[in-house]
Amino acid sequence: MKFKIEIELAVWPPLLLKPKNEQSMYRLRNSEFVVPLVKAVQEQQNIIEKLTKLIEDLESRK
Repeated sequence: MKFKIEIELAVWPPLLLKPKNEQSMYRLRNSEFVVPLVKAVQEQQNIIEKLTKLIEDLESRK
């Protein structure tokens, strides 16, 4: 029987570095985890800037 965490870790093998021994912990591969997060934040920032401009344009019409 697998523990829930083992099942979840099996879904993300490209993102994980397995422990080298029993005292070590799983680690994230920064390049494959952080880069997509940065890209997502950049995309969100672009959306925020567009919406801010739209709000300013709409408010200036009053």
